Amino acid sequence: MRRAWLLLLAACAPTDWEARDGRAWDDWRAVPIRLEGRVTTAGAPLAGAVVTAGGSSVQTGGDGKFAIDGLPRHNALVEVEAPGIHPAVRTAWLARTEDVGSVAVDIAVEPVEPDVARLVFGGDVMFGRRFVDVDGTTPHEEPYPDREDALVRASDPAPGALDVLSRVAPLLSTGDWTSVNFESPFVRTPNTPHPEKPFVFYSDPATLPSLRASGIDYLGLGNNHVYDYLQDGLRQTLDTVEATQMPHAGAGVTPAEAWTPWTFAVRELPLAYFCATSIDGWRWDPAVSYVADSTKGGAADLGVTSDIQAAVGQALGAGDHPVVQIHTGVEYSYGPNTRVREHVANVLAAGAELVIGHHPHTAQGFSEIGGVFVAWSLGNLAFDGLRLETLLGAVVEVDLGPEAWQRARVHPVYLEDFRPRQMTGPLASRALRQMAEFSEGLVVVEESGVGRIVRDAEVTWERRTIEVPVEVGADGLAVVDLRDHAAPDESALRVDTDAPTAQVRFGRDLMVHGTFEDEDVDEDSFEVARWDHTPDSLFPCREARSGVGALCSVRSYTDLDISVAPFRNRIRVFGDAEGTPEKDISLLGWTKADDAGDVDLRVQYHASFGETVFGEEVVGTVGGGTHDWTPFRYDFRLPDDLTPENDPELNPRAMRLFLDHQIPRVRARGRVAFDDFAMVGWSAVPESVPAARDRPHPNDFLKISAPPGMWTVTVELGRPR
Repeated sequence: MRRAWLLLLAACAPTDWEARDGRAWDDWRAVPIRLEGRVTTAGAPLAGAVVTAGGSSVQTGGDGKFAIDGLPRHNALVEVEAPGIHPAVRTAWLARTEDVGSVAVDIAVEPVEPDVARLVFGGDVMFGRRFVDVDGTTPHEEPYPDREDALVRASDPAPGALDVLSRVAPLLSTGDWTSVNFESPFVRTPNTPHPEKPFVFYSDPATLPSLRASGIDYLGLGNNHVYDYLQDGLRQTLDTVEATQMPHAGAGVTPAEAWTPWTFAVRELPLAYFCATSIDGWRWDPAVSYVADSTKGGAADLGVTSDIQAAVGQALGAGDHPVVQIHTGVEYSYGPNTRVREHVANVLAAGAELVIGHHPHTAQGFSEIGGVFVAWSLGNLAFDGLRLETLLGAVVEVDLGPEAWQRARVHPVYLEDFRPRQMTGPLASRALRQMAEFSEGLVVVEESGVGRIVRDAEVTWERRTIEVPVEVGADGLAVVDLRDHAAPDESALRVDTDAPTAQVRFGRDLMVHGTFEDEDVDEDSFEVARWDHTPDSLFPCREARSGVGALCSVRSYTDLDISVAPFRNRIRVFGDAEGTPEKDISLLGWTKADDAGDVDLRVQYHASFGETVFGEEVVGTVGGGTHDWTPFRYDFRLPDDLTPENDPELNPRAMRLFLDHQIPRVRARGRVAFDDFAMVGWSAVPESVPAARDRPHPNDFLKISAPPGMWTVTVELGRPR
């Protein structure tokens, strides 16, 4: 009788989900993984190359192959060095399930050539505002406070700045010459803030040595923030870079000085680096515009065509190869508008041989125009922006020869708490496919988490066809989630169906961070950074529907409050920056429940920018109780714009998502696991089938409109090679 009573008590005792999950994580970590691969150059195996990953180094054999056994399941950088080649950095996605015993990373490297320079470019960098002032509330004319919890301490800024870039320093150090757009003045005494600009910030001069220590050789200063502290701030900035002999261009006390390039030679190739902005600030009083003119200093003005022609023409006359960084475009957009194309055309007409874009804070695509390589925007590298779409940036390496560019690669980077790290896994694939979608004449081909950029005519496609049965409901709609059918680097190239009068809308995941996997390369694992799981009721768990990790919420019938899991960032609709918002949305995901309460999927509607909220609603409820992994989908639409103007502060263009886990209805401590979430934004215009795409893209969801019934959707998937 006593034994039966004890068994009954054990059966009724609340489950310690956290302890159970902790043991599962320990079991997973205890299984090592093998990294293997092959290093080649010009298609031939490279013997004797040193390959380093996870703290271990090996040499490649005569067949170019290498293997490192016993590595922890922790994503790693893979670094390759050998005499006579350019060093290379790739990523290895090692945070995999236990059934994956080895991961292969094949690496192509190039020999050093005497007259070919490997030029590396990163995006926007600064060390001010929220890096130092955690809350971002210090008045512009006051020094930043000294905060122990800041990434960069005001009292000792250099170590923090060095740490910010430490995770990408190996990548930044692989080129012959590395440049970034430094989006800030260097100021010690912030006494003269711009009187009109809403966004004003500065970086401490003591952070500059950290740039050099991280592999950065040159600063582009021709941007709309170099004049944030007017003439005094500009003078402090120029004094700082000149005192430290940091190469720079793009700003000066006169237009001629601002347009003076930095000239030097790399591997016998003479180069002239320019930097200029079209964001001139002329809407303010000309006395406080951002660009240099006859009365004041500032950035080089990209809008003065005669200055472009004179400066670039002079460099050509001196035998130099002009490299022009341009600061232009629409912030947070995914591609160039007409005005940006005009600026690039002017720069190319003047004779630029390489063009690198900045300012939108998003990583855009690539083009070849008249034989010249153009990167439209690299996005952020180390920046304190809070917008979700600015957290995926790019580092580009371009091999420039005496006649033209010879090859290029793009390395996707992810900014976690403003600090960059390289990406791997499906997150890297998605970022590369998004850049490929907005490229013209060039295709981004993924190779071990890195994108090789090649001309359209040089690409071959690996294609395969799948058939997906779908049930179209009474509403005439069905959704296909291609993530369950396609490899991370595959895209839907053609969509057809046997349903009559069918149409398709392509959809992209606007959330991006809904799989709860570890796909960046840093010292942390499964941090689920974009979700707030600080309450004790929430934790990254091993109970995954796919991959390794998920997000779990626990509640007991004795609790008084629900468990709320908020997504940290606003999720903006596609087309917001361009004034063409696509507001039809579907929230998809999977849940698994054990004695759990119901989960309300609550969405708040926000302006794209500012504090205005346009209400909220529960778009759907996932039933609790006990069930295995079960999918859900809820369709909704953001409220229509309230004003005809494309004003980001006046119109509902963004969402905040909250997962509200209710208290269980049974006498238990229940748990619900979340996985494979996506906030899908649908294209505004449906297409008749068959519908086709001719380049990689991240539209991994299909909404089929057809008569109710069971139909087959045929999808041709492809990847470039």
